Amino acid sequence: MLHCAKKVTDTNDNPPIFEEPAYSFDIPENAPRGYQVGIISATDPDLGANSMLSYTVISDWANDVFSLNPQTGVFTLTARLDYEEISSFKKNKMFTKKNKL
Repeated sequence: MLHCAKKVTDTNDNPPIFEEPAYSFDIPENAPRGYQVGIISATDPDLGANSMLSYTVISDWANDVFSLNPQTGVFTLTARLDYEEISSFKKNKMFTKKNKL
C-alpha cells in the first residue's frame, strides 16, 4: 500500500487592492516637517507571506518633500512647503509584493 500526502500552497497571483482608487491630501502651507500627510492602504487577497506589501513612491523629486513608510503607507512631510512656489504635488504610488510573482 502506498501512502501519499499532498499539500496545496497559495500562489502569489493576486494584485493588491487599494482602499481608494486615488488619494488626495490637503496640507497646510505652514505644516511642520514630520507632519503626517495621510495614509494609503491596500490589501492583498493572497495568503500568508504572499499577502505582504511594501509601498514606495515612483518620483525622485517627491522623495525630497515626502517620506512614505514602506510598511504602514504613512506619508510624512520632510520639507517646508511654499504655496507660491508649488501649489500642488502629484505623486504616483506603487506597491511591491514581498514575495514577487
